[in-house]
Amino acid sequence: MQLRYVNMELKIISQDKSVALQRTNVTATVSYAESTTPKRSEVQDAIAKKCKSTPQLVIVNRMTAGFGETQLEVTASVYDSEKALKTMEQEFLVKRNEVVIPEPVEEPVVEEAPAEEPAKEAPVEEVTEKKAE
Repeated sequence: MQLRYVNMELKIISQDKSVALQRTNVTATVSYAESTTPKRSEVQDAIAKKCKSTPQLVIVNRMTAGFGETQLEVTASVYDSEKALKTMEQEFLVKRNEVVIPEPVEEPVVEEAPAEEPAKEAPVEEVTEKKAE
């Protein structure tokens, strides 16, 4: 397994809060001189840190870079809650950003059975061999 080291710098150009959609639209640039192009998940983590949120609430809509450039232009949405993200964002973008939103699972109610008495062992019959005379 090869370790990946990306030295990148994120600079937020603009943040527009949309109260009705419960999200903040972010436009940023990512500089990554002397390293490889960062993955979407790495950009997602960097935006989450700058906006004081969690990566699960960040959707990276677009990452564009010119040929040979070491700078990305990024547009992203930072949601206020998982519910807002789930209702507003398109499924393919959620899947592309690898955002896993756990479905609420109801735990089944398990009734405790009365304690059973230990089973009694059956008597063991002894087998005796008769000697042939």
